[in-house]
Amino acid sequence: MKIKTISSIILITASLLAQDKIWEKLEKGNYDVGFKVLSLYDSSRTINNQKNYRPVQISVWYPAEFSSNPSSMIYKDYFLLSATEIDFEVSDALKDSSITVYKNLLVQNGVNADAFENWFNSQMIADRNAIPIENKFSLIVVAQGNYHSAHHQSFLCEFLASYGYVVVTIPSQTRILGQMTDNSQAVESAEDQVNDMEFAIHSLRNFNNIDFNNIALLGHSFGGRSILLLQMKNENVKCLVSLDGGLGLNTAIDDIKKSPEFNSEKMNVPLLHIYEDCEEFIKPDFTLIDSFNHSEIFLIKINDIHHFYFSSLGLVSGTIEGFAPASEDLTVKSKIVYDLTRDFLNVVFEHSDEAMNNLKEEFSSIADSTDFITFQFK
Repeated sequence: MKIKTISSIILITASLLAQDKIWEKLEKGNYDVGFKVLSLYDSSRTINNQKNYRPVQISVWYPAEFSSNPSSMIYKDYFLLSATEIDFEVSDALKDSSITVYKNLLVQNGVNADAFENWFNSQMIADRNAIPIENKFSLIVVAQGNYHSAHHQSFLCEFLASYGYVVVTIPSQTRILGQMTDNSQAVESAEDQVNDMEFAIHSLRNFNNIDFNNIALLGHSFGGRSILLLQMKNENVKCLVSLDGGLGLNTAIDDIKKSPEFNSEKMNVPLLHIYEDCEEFIKPDFTLIDSFNHSEIFLIKINDIHHFYFSSLGLVSGTIEGFAPASEDLTVKSKIVYDLTRDFLNVVFEHSDEAMNNLKEEFSSIADSTDFITFQFK
């Protein structure tokens, strides 16, 4: 009996350590982080649902006051938001079934079942509904990749909020109306995502902790198209961050140019584009980026990191045993992506030419000291 008890303690302790160690790989900023969700309807757009209006689920991370009695998030809490993106009130049974379906999908693709449980029970740093700090913080709007939800960038969103940013994301537009069935729908789909981001920004106007004159847009994959189009409409956007985003991919450039919002002359803010060249279905293409004559452009290539690893899955796969990642050193590479993004944003919002020049030197130094990073400045 004692042996069984000791064995159980060892197993439980090992499980708890696995749940906590993902965030241990990151360097948290000076701020505690709060989190809240706004479940709203955009009455200016209609879809076929109970309300007839377009649902927009807005996830918000923000610098928060320390709580002596926190209600901390775990990764599963973020995933469950994906079950309430269209119908904001669903049963617990439906929520549980969404986890089961997702788990079965990953297990069928080689993920260990225990690894999945460790991932979904991972401790996050955000405190649900914590009291916001009374100060003005720059706003970062995150445009998700195709069919992605809040959880796909939750580590990055928490990370950036801990450094003094309000971070907001909405589900991929394809989560609301379904996947595109034809590439000709890409322009309209990107414009849907732009409209969702504009609605989210407008809906936060009563938040006293946001500096709406200083906005950054961050896009992964398909979201990289949409952030460019929104920047061309919003003069308060001060920079773009593209995580292997469409604005630098061969599959997206023609579609971006077809949008009525597109005008390369309006792209006049700094751009950080972090990319890979591992995939067969997408390839880097800087034709569009090269046309941005009024923008400071930072191009960072990371070797041996696949497109889908520019999401939470990269950090998770590199940290928790049982994911059999297709790329090496994923934890290190994911951390570098986070750190480069943070440093770029910090410098942009300093509004200092000297700081920008120092950033170029920093990025060059990192590339020179690392055998899997290439840096270019244009």
